Amino acid sequence: MIKIIVGDYSAKKKESLLARCQKIRSKYDGFLHAGIIHYIQGEMPFFIPKGMIARVLDKCPSVWSEDLPEQIKAGKDPPITKAMKKEYIELQKDFMVPISGDEIVEIIRLAKKFIKENKKRRHI
Repeated sequence: MIKIIVGDYSAKKKESLLARCQKIRSKYDGFLHAGIIHYIQGEMPFFIPKGMIARVLDKCPSVWSEDLPEQIKAGKDPPITKAMKKEYIELQKDFMVPISGDEIVEIIRLAKKFIKENKKRRHI
C-alpha cells in the first residue's frame, strides 16, 4: 500500500494574493498545486516549502503588505505591525525550515511577477 500525504495549499482568504494567483492557469500548474507554488519554488535561490509559500501569500495583504517589495527596494523601513511579528514567529514554529524577512519579501515579489506574466491566462 502506498500512502500519499498532500498538503492543502489553497487560499483560505478570498482577497489574498494567493487567491488571485490561484485563479491563473499557467505552464507551471501541477497535478496537485496551482502554478504559483511551483513558480516561486523554481525562482527562489534555495528551497522554500510549499506550505510556507502558500501561507505567506494567503496572509498578504492581511498581514504582509503587498507593496513590501517596493518599500524595501526604495530603501524605506516598512512599519512592523503586531500581526507581522506574530505571524513571523508562527512561521518559525510551524515549519522545520526557518524563513527570513527577505524571503517573505521575495515570495511576495515573485507572486506579483507571476500575475503580471500570466494575467491573460485566467480562469474562474
